[in-house]
Amino acid sequence: MTYYPYVPAVAFKQATRYDYAQCSDAAFISKWQRARADFELRLCNVRSCVPMEMQQHSAIDFIGCLDIIRSCPDEVANDGFWNLVRKFEVFGRLFDGYTSQGRRHSLASPASVDIYIVFAQKLFALTRETEILQFLSTGMKVMDSLSGLSTSLLNVALSREIVDLIACERQLVSDLMRDLH
Repeated sequence: MTYYPYVPAVAFKQATRYDYAQCSDAAFISKWQRARADFELRLCNVRSCVPMEMQQHSAIDFIGCLDIIRSCPDEVANDGFWNLVRKFEVFGRLFDGYTSQGRRHSLASPASVDIYIVFAQKLFALTRETEILQFLSTGMKVMDSLSGLSTSLLNVALSREIVDLIACERQLVSDLMRDLH
């Protein structure tokens, strides 16, 4: 495997540091592409059909992370979504619920893989619609973290969704590189 420094050993436990990332040369892009291709290959070997468990909360002032993401239109990010972007950028993870003030709810658990998938889908949709590179940057960081997951934690459906995200990410980066040259 080609060394790409931003795949975490343990996904979504802490923020990956991207300070002064040397990402402008062809070698880095090549390593990123190889890392994504390796991850895609691992995903294609997932055979589990076991459904992933979704936790339901009915606590007072509990706003589900999926609800926050899904309430954000693809054309413009709302305040709740920007709050999730900031939280992911700072802490490298999300939780399944927040309060109306945007803080982690006391009953919240770490976000599940499906939440990160929907988060990345929304980030990439916003990238396409708004051309705001912050969404692409954060989406790529989510993908870096997803690529650190053990595929034993995934089922076939989630694996396919992540493969689709890799293709979307690849296209957005390709479009950006074309526009820059």
